[in-house]
Amino acid sequence: MAGIADPSCLGEAPIPVKARPGIGRPVRSWARLLISGVARLARFYVNNRRDGSRLLSSALVICVAGLIRIDHPVGQAVALLAGLVSLYWWRCYRQLSS
Repeated sequence: MAGIADPSCLGEAPIPVKARPGIGRPVRSWARLLISGVARLARFYVNNRRDGSRLLSSALVICVAGLIRIDHPVGQAVALLAGLVSLYWWRCYRQLSS
């Protein structure tokens, strides 16, 4: 009996097991993934100055909100994290060309 998940009920040929990614293959190491480019992380910034300035200003506003409540532990954590992100995004923003 063909079920909904069975591709033969849709008139398609089933995918052979050898063609399915990850089945029957040994687990890859992180080094091999990094070399092959499969595990590349997305850059934590944008590629244009307009969106970069928006990100930077948003992080600075969040940092100021944390600084307003610096007497509370949550305010300290927010100010620290947003400040670090602001510094990183400022460094990335300076590297962008107009």
